[in-house]
Amino acid sequence: ALNYLLEVIEDYMQNLAEKYGSFFTNLNNVDNPDCLILVEGDSEEVALPILAFRTRFILSKRNIQVYNSKSKQKLAEDFLNFKNKYPKRKIICLLDADATKERDNIARVIRDHNDKYYLAFIEQGTFEDIFDLETSISVLNEMYQEGPAITMDDFDRRKDFLSNIDKILYEKKKARFDKVRFARVVSVKIDISRLPKVLSDILEKAELFTKKKNFVAN
Repeated sequence: ALNYLLEVIEDYMQNLAEKYGSFFTNLNNVDNPDCLILVEGDSEEVALPILAFRTRFILSKRNIQVYNSKSKQKLAEDFLNFKNKYPKRKIICLLDADATKERDNIARVIRDHNDKYYLAFIEQGTFEDIFDLETSISVLNEMYQEGPAITMDDFDRRKDFLSNIDKILYEKKKARFDKVRFARVVSVKIDISRLPKVLSDILEKAELFTKKKNFVAN
């Protein structure tokens, strides 16, 4: 009975991630944001609004938008352009571990402006590496059910997640990795109490940046 219940829950979570994509997309629809979260790719753009929603923090309701710059170089350019064009707009940047040049350049610009800008940096690998491997493997086995199950032993811990997964999926599942679908499903399935720190810090800063100030009349 317990196993059956767990299967029902797993099916529900999978269907939720797959069927409500349009709803999740609306979580990031903002016309004139007060705060931008600049990210490098599609995975972050998909995942962050869902994860925020699951913490009961709806980005669009706070006029916050996750903006996909498509690359680390373009993110650095976008940051400077938005900063100059909209000087009152709050900006948060999320960079992968290999974006050291972009990180250092942005860090120099935002120094002494912590009230408006925040820089988050993934210490190792890319966005997919911030999730615990057990959860990621569970998601992968749901996404790719044909072929042998993926296990912890399949991963070379000396390499990042993306370097591992292409080889594993080809050998075990004869499939290619769908980053966006993975981001959507893992965002729904992850234990939200174990939200990766780099993401919880971003959401905390976004909430602080968009918190309405209370003014006391004299």
